[in-house]
Amino acid sequence: MKIKSVYCKGFKRFTELLIDGIPIDAKLVCLVGPNGTGKSSLFDLFNYCIQPSKHGGGSFRIDYDYHSKVIEAQALNEQQAGQVSGFKNIAIHFHDHPPINENARTLKKEMFYIRSGYRHEADVKIEYLRQLDALLEDSNRPETLMAPDERVSDNYMRIVADSVESVFSDRIPDASTKAAIRDRLIGRARESLSRLFPTLVFEGVGNPLDKGTFYFTKGRSKHWKYKNLSAGEKAAFDLLLDFAIKTEAFTDTTFCIDEPELHIHSELQSRLLEELYNITPPKCQLWIATHSIGMMRKAKELSERAPGSVVLLDFEGHDFDEKVELAPAAVNRLFWKKTFSVAIGDLANLLAPSQVVFCEGSQSTITGARSGEFDARCFNRIFGTEFPDVEFVSLGGASEVEKNSLLLTTVFRQVVASVSINRVVDKDDRSESELHDLSVKGIRVLSKRHIESFLFDDEILVKLCNSVGKPEKMPDIQAAKSAALADSIRRGNPVDDFKSMSPKLYTELRRILQLTRCGSSKEAFCIDTLAPLITPETAMYRQLKRDVFA
Repeated sequence: MKIKSVYCKGFKRFTELLIDGIPIDAKLVCLVGPNGTGKSSLFDLFNYCIQPSKHGGGSFRIDYDYHSKVIEAQALNEQQAGQVSGFKNIAIHFHDHPPINENARTLKKEMFYIRSGYRHEADVKIEYLRQLDALLEDSNRPETLMAPDERVSDNYMRIVADSVESVFSDRIPDASTKAAIRDRLIGRARESLSRLFPTLVFEGVGNPLDKGTFYFTKGRSKHWKYKNLSAGEKAAFDLLLDFAIKTEAFTDTTFCIDEPELHIHSELQSRLLEELYNITPPKCQLWIATHSIGMMRKAKELSERAPGSVVLLDFEGHDFDEKVELAPAAVNRLFWKKTFSVAIGDLANLLAPSQVVFCEGSQSTITGARSGEFDARCFNRIFGTEFPDVEFVSLGGASEVEKNSLLLTTVFRQVVASVSINRVVDKDDRSESELHDLSVKGIRVLSKRHIESFLFDDEILVKLCNSVGKPEKMPDIQAAKSAALADSIRRGNPVDDFKSMSPKLYTELRRILQLTRCGSSKEAFCIDTLAPLITPETAMYRQLKRDVFA
């Protein structure tokens, strides 16, 4: 089951939420953001949707105090009227299955498999064996995401039951050895656990009629009982064993784990996520809610290894008392820096780029004709996706870029030896000999006068008109641009000085296209509206890329 979009209204934290644009190739979906931003509420929505299939096709078990985000009087009226707030306000669309909505008639029991954040079973000590439901019944599923989620003892009894069946069932060949049976039942969990903990070996289940428990070899110690494992070892074992068992039946499923990193240190978190990712069946998606540095580091690595396979949904900065539309976040260095800051606070500043490009623009943030770090912010927006490990830094005018970058290059390389340093300046009115001298010094020069020449190029203005659904306005835009440039020339500026004419053109663009929330100043408009339009398929992007990265 691969989710494409999610819609809900009046559920948990969400007044109205739409998540859209999850690609079919996505195998891992990470919900990121600080505590209290609504990540677990989304898993509660999935858990709620699967209830009818888990209870014989009956109605939803709605708890108005828990599930519903409506005013108390409205909830009371719905209860008295016998209404069930559910599918009519929920729609989950899949790439490969009919949607869940008010018209849904049949729900597959394996649609969702959910682990809550309250996973802790300190000891396994089986006093008796009992009959278990089929795997797909998932009878030990927590009713809500705040309920205890104890699956270890349940999985113990499943292994014992399968062991007995392996001995007496006609379906199992008589020639099967004890080792073969053991490998079939616990082999995948044992291999995953050993990769996480090289000194920990999963032995098996011992005698189920003598206070049965799981046994391990730990270093030189044999027959080490489950209760003696550390909290982190238990947490990892729980998830790995559960996945190894449940993925035998849940083969077309959205798996959801709330905070899989609980009790586990950051390096181990990274390896645990990779194990879970690898054993997730091909037709399934794995969704996790996390703010773990280890999980995020591994998600970044998996994303780079298989582009498109990892989706990140950023819950930070949204007011869920209002209508919110969420799309997969742009995965670039700025995103990772913000995401890591949730997990490691001020240490996020140590997330070093692989390359630093010094460019023109004041380092201080000021208001006026040219705000601080204007060039750097434009470059970071333009190249952030293709070059996520490159950081642009403004150093002032061209002479300051030349002088100060030499000092900073030495400092950078003493702190981060692997970082490479480049420099780029505006072309302005430099002569051919000046351009040659800069090239000899290793300083790159834009092929146009300045960054505004790229931002206000006709190609980008055509994209702007198309982006707001007004392509017919381009002739008016060209006329306004010519008028603004002519006015700039009359003031004594060069014929290609787009910077001087840009404030007037910015005002005209807002008027002609009736733009709103596009940036309250020319600088903000360039950074937030025009720079994102310079994308790899445009000539301006290719030209700028050659200028900056040679």
